[in-house]
Amino acid sequence: RYVIIGFSAGGHIATAVGTYRNGLPGLKGVVGVSPVVSPLTAYSDGDVGAAPEQRKLRKAAIRLAGNCHPTGKCAKRWMSMEVPWHASKGDAPVLTVHSTEEFVPPYHSELLQEQLAKAGVAMNIRTVPGTAHSTALYRQPGIAETIQSWVSAKLSPPGPPTGAQQ
Repeated sequence: RYVIIGFSAGGHIATAVGTYRNGLPGLKGVVGVSPVVSPLTAYSDGDVGAAPEQRKLRKAAIRLAGNCHPTGKCAKRWMSMEVPWHASKGDAPVLTVHSTEEFVPPYHSELLQEQLAKAGVAMNIRTVPGTAHSTALYRQPGIAETIQSWVSAKLSPPGPPTGAQQ
């Protein structure tokens, strides 16, 4: 029984593992703090005229894809990196946390939440005011406690079935 937690690009990896082929044995949950759930969204958001942080995120997504853009010969590679497109019924429940104004916006997680809902998998998105990203966001009041409580609930042994005799 385990939960995967990832921050920023690590959140991308954690959510990708959590949506792997109808789930992994023993995986009880996934937490992403400022997760880059959609490299294609990061690429689009970092277009000309974007804020410096978004341009940097776009460049990171390009590097993740092997230094190619999401067109032509690289389109399939980019599609494979899109976590929402891999959501399926047996996936682990997910909790993500974002700041409302950070450069990895909450709508990255909303894309995944929509697809997981179609598969019947629970996902919670917590947003807090501000621009904090990754570990700085984790250090915001109440965030670590929220994550720890969620993880603890996922790792708690299941109780007796309803109606079971004591």
